[in-house]
Amino acid sequence: SEQFWSRTRPPQQHPRFMLSPSAYPRESAHTAFTGHTLALASGARPSVRACLPVFAAGRAGVAGMSWTLSAIALVGLLAAALAAVAVAARWRQLQRFARRKQPPSGAVSKDYRAAGVLFYVCDGSGEVSHILLGVERRKVPLRDMNAGSGTAQRQVLLFPQGKVERVDKNCFDTAMREWIEETEDPAGLASLLQPSADGVGQPLPVDYYENAKMAITFCQVGEDGSTPPVVTSAKKTLQLRPVWVAVAELRHALASPSGSAELSTELGRFPLFPMTRRYLQISGVMKWLSMARPNRR
Repeated sequence: SEQFWSRTRPPQQHPRFMLSPSAYPRESAHTAFTGHTLALASGARPSVRACLPVFAAGRAGVAGMSWTLSAIALVGLLAAALAAVAVAARWRQLQRFARRKQPPSGAVSKDYRAAGVLFYVCDGSGEVSHILLGVERRKVPLRDMNAGSGTAQRQVLLFPQGKVERVDKNCFDTAMREWIEETEDPAGLASLLQPSADGVGQPLPVDYYENAKMAITFCQVGEDGSTPPVVTSAKKTLQLRPVWVAVAELRHALASPSGSAELSTELGRFPLFPMTRRYLQISGVMKWLSMARPNRR
């Protein structure tokens, strides 16, 4: 063995055990470890210093593996955090929907005589913020307006409505036809009623007002937090001039004991039509409008 050792190259000069990293910059820990194993198998006796590059390469490999595992763990944590945020947002949305006050609904009689529609907009919390009424000149009993006896022509606020005709397929079709005839559909809201009129998909909520034999459809415009679309028209010949009314203003008028209480709108100040006022004071409607003291139906 001494003769073999003297004839072989010193282990410090062996290419596999060069202490300078530049001698094998591209070699991996696996390559260095394999060379060291072959040298031992051939009978060589490398020193501890000769093994240091192998240990250093092994530590570098372990360090690289640690960084890789850390990156994978970080990506996993970020994905879990994003999933948790999405689940929390969905849960809040479901809770807000559960707390939402649904419009009143009831079975519509087959012999209904008229139909109307209440378009409305909700704020970000799902509460009704505006409803769409119209200004129209109607003959009203002065007693209902706290103005004496008899009748008189007055400009009043009411929701779009009209009598049923033979061409109407259902109450939704009646409400849509009347809306188009009276307002010329300035904001294209008739398209929201078309599926229910055609019997496609889930029908819109509809309530039946027995006192007037009227079916009243409730239709939300836009998503929660949407701005009411522009519905005012420059035409003064329209039978019904549509206008958005703030629910806060409507609550104030409905809470007033006087039937002549006026509401402020973009078109001016007007009282509610007596029949419209009586319907909006029904308990189910007042609950939908978040009124404090709903009357009994």
